[in-house]
Amino acid sequence: LNEQFQGNSGFFNGGGTLSFVNNGIFHKSTTNQFANSNIPFVNTGTISGLGGMNLNFASVTNSGTVSPGNSPGILNATESLISGQPATLSFEVINGSGAGTGHDQINLNIGGAGVTNLSNATITVTEIGGLAPFQSYTVLTTNGTFSGTFANENIQSGYTITYNASSIVVTKIAFPLPAVWGE
Repeated sequence: LNEQFQGNSGFFNGGGTLSFVNNGIFHKSTTNQFANSNIPFVNTGTISGLGGMNLNFASVTNSGTVSPGNSPGILNATESLISGQPATLSFEVINGSGAGTGHDQINLNIGGAGVTNLSNATITVTEIGGLAPFQSYTVLTTNGTFSGTFANENIQSGYTITYNASSIVVTKIAFPLPAVWGE
């Protein structure tokens, strides 16, 4: 599904037992906001792109991947997309030009300032092109606070991760060294 909303929009329940299940790719290609008004949202596939994902209006189950950006970009979302979910957050770092242009970022800033539990989620950070400078990259922010650490950290060699109260930062500290095997 390639979302191309002309304004803020989404799926709205007019009655019945509806749900939105994504087991493929749901790509947001505009900065407009998607909402799931009174419709349960289940993601086992990939959510990618930019703009807003307002999932405050019904239950959310996310065991899939959230990959912000259009290589790269910024996705704004509700805490329920990540909090307590066994989701994989996948970020790309390209250069030092900032969030949205040089690296991906997810901002949990829609609908409140709650506590986002990271303990079931996985983070993946990949540098594309090998030209990113030695610096810090804020990949995840919240209006509230974070609790716990990621269950799994798949971070490219030469990077570290720092957990702050309202942000997650990865820092490039070295070039990855190649492994050379002898006979």
